[in-house]
Amino acid sequence: MKSSITLFSSLLVIILLSACSGSSNNSTAGTTKFPEGKDLYVSKCTACHKAYEPELHTKDEWQKILDEMGSKAKLTNDEKTIILNYLSERK
Repeated sequence: MKSSITLFSSLLVIILLSACSGSSNNSTAGTTKFPEGKDLYVSKCTACHKAYEPELHTKDEWQKILDEMGSKAKLTNDEKTIILNYLSERK
């Protein structure tokens, strides 16, 4: 009985972890000319919310969002610029 509970618990943890790390962040798919910006966007911004598609906003809109959210994510000005380059890249 104890081993069944342990097995069930282990499977539950694996399922939950895979759900959390699942690729619902489609904006991370494909190639980019700004891999550093993509990496920063994923690591810094998705700590609090999902990664939004870069095409969702214009460059000006992303700039305003980064200005507002940058302090919450503790982004430097250089990091904001790098992320903005990635987000405003149109494929």
